[in-house]
Amino acid sequence: MPRQGEVSAFPVYDEVAQRFGIKPTDVTNYLAYARKEFRRIVLEELRRMTATEDEFRREAQTLLGVKL
Repeated sequence: MPRQGEVSAFPVYDEVAQRFGIKPTDVTNYLAYARKEFRRIVLEELRRMTATEDEFRREAQTLLGVKL
């Protein structure tokens, strides 16, 4: 996070929205959807790769920082 007077290397949502001709709220919504899908896919793969429920939960917490 940049301090006051510094410029971020990452564009803000308003800049992204302007670049793609959409509303900033659309940027927020698209990113929320992408994060949700990423999490779903990761959990699906973890479920497939782990042998037990306990192992699945430990791996999910390690990778995503969430307790299931």
